[in-house]
Amino acid sequence: MEKFLATMQVPFPELTDLLLRPELLYMTINIPDSFLGGSAPRLQRLELNGFPFPGLPKQLLSATHLVELWLSDISHSWYISPEAMVALLSVLSSLRTLFLRFRYPNFRPGWENQSLPPPKHSTILPALQQFYFKGIT
Repeated sequence: MEKFLATMQVPFPELTDLLLRPELLYMTINIPDSFLGGSAPRLQRLELNGFPFPGLPKQLLSATHLVELWLSDISHSWYISPEAMVALLSVLSSLRTLFLRFRYPNFRPGWENQSLPPPKHSTILPALQQFYFKGIT
């Protein structure tokens, strides 16, 4: 996987589908911010299964044609704030499928006695047809 990620540091402007699944269960390799040169303008389908990708927000901002986004087995070390997620989703007006699944959906450190405030922002996903979420909130 390290060799693959090293070769994928340049832009692939015609790339439309990218699926990354670990060879071993719970394999943890961070995808560098420079992945795909930081841009994927024609990407339509992105599936990341268990790979932390801190540069994902920047990558998604360039993927304006994204139709399917699958993020599964998200670990606690790869946290995306609700505000950041709303900002990302707001630019994905073509998104038809959104799949979010956390690796340990019932684990929430420090949240045992806290209630969450109401959301400050909302976003409209006009093309959304399928939504799956497995997590705490």
